[in-house]
Amino acid sequence: MGLQRLGAVQRFLQARRGEMIELMRLLTAVPAIGPRNGGEGEWEKARLLVDYLRQAGLGDIETAHAPDASVPAGQRPNVAARLSGRAAAGRSGAVSSSSAARPPATWVVSHLDVVPPGDLSLWEADPYELRTDGDRLIGRGAEDNHQGIVASVFALRALGALGLPPRRTVGIAFVADEETGNQFGISHVLGRGAFFSPGDLVIAPDTGCGAGFSIEVAEKAILQVRCTVRGAQCHSSLPHLGSNSHRAAARLVLALDDLYARFPASDPLFEPPRSTFEPTRHDANIGNINMIPGTDVFYLDCRVLPVYDLDAVLAAMREIAAAVAARAAVEIDINLVQARPSVPAVDEQAPAYQAVRQAVREVAAREPRRIGMGVGTVATYLRQAGYPAVVYCQSDNSGHQPNEYCRLEYLERDALIFAHAFLQDQE
Repeated sequence: MGLQRLGAVQRFLQARRGEMIELMRLLTAVPAIGPRNGGEGEWEKARLLVDYLRQAGLGDIETAHAPDASVPAGQRPNVAARLSGRAAAGRSGAVSSSSAARPPATWVVSHLDVVPPGDLSLWEADPYELRTDGDRLIGRGAEDNHQGIVASVFALRALGALGLPPRRTVGIAFVADEETGNQFGISHVLGRGAFFSPGDLVIAPDTGCGAGFSIEVAEKAILQVRCTVRGAQCHSSLPHLGSNSHRAAARLVLALDDLYARFPASDPLFEPPRSTFEPTRHDANIGNINMIPGTDVFYLDCRVLPVYDLDAVLAAMREIAAAVAARAAVEIDINLVQARPSVPAVDEQAPAYQAVRQAVREVAAREPRRIGMGVGTVATYLRQAGYPAVVYCQSDNSGHQPNEYCRLEYLERDALIFAHAFLQDQE
């Protein structure tokens, strides 16, 4: 990138820390929770960002909204801003809908939606009102994924403000529905052939490591199931007249720990190196204390190493459930909520990997590590579609936790690294 240009971008970002915090504040104040998590979707947050991009003059705005009757807006937003590079000089300023007609680009792709705040008593303040504590910017979505949104916006702003046109076309995209399956987000965008073109480099700023610098190149498979236990309801003082589904569900939760022994493989690329099988959500069963519930429902979230077949894991779950059902005199159904196979790890020579690696080396004077993660990001869908996308940001992994935060230091450095990737002279 060159020390002179790198220094100019760094000074630009340092001078706009207050503006970065303000954009973070605006984003945090607009909950963008998907309907499967009890929210109304991401429409208002997307509208806020589109207005911001237009006022800042940040390239050509594209949309690829997905119809969704379950939200008030009737659709889920997917938005991109594209800035033509020097190699695309002479092309029309209009953006073609054909991927073949678009010049290759370097992208940073973030997601608009956030998870619910969870137990509000664990928050030190309103989760939707950004607050600062030293270097920390605290609020729901601050790290996951407002940090990526703000860093990519200011990386693109730096290029325009400093008169540093990239050789390649560059773009930033914001997609919906990442937290609940991606059907209305990146899957919809890729299915329509929107935004991306063959030869594009894609970076997703959605997981990282504060203690060191890492580039995520692989993700575990995801298997999520609903476990429904059916017994017989009765008065709690007469348990012999019923069959306690709640107790049977508790037995099943413990029995499913056997999955760790059945699928014990370890792979040092991943953090953690083993597959994980964790009970998470539990649905309310009955509203009163003096009744034995007839039905109890909970969910299991599994992040499975690529060496294992998801059908084999599902079959093992059902075998365990059948044994518990026989002992507890209940019926148990294991129903699939989501199954997403893993894809091969991004090769070390992939252009996107090399672009981020070079940026981290020059900006942070560090050699980044290649890692795999159990989190699910938009990168898996991009990799499946033929884009060897990498995941990079610097974070303390506070996403989904109470008092979620990002560090201003990380936010500023991420923006500098994205600007570096934008300005590399890739063909």
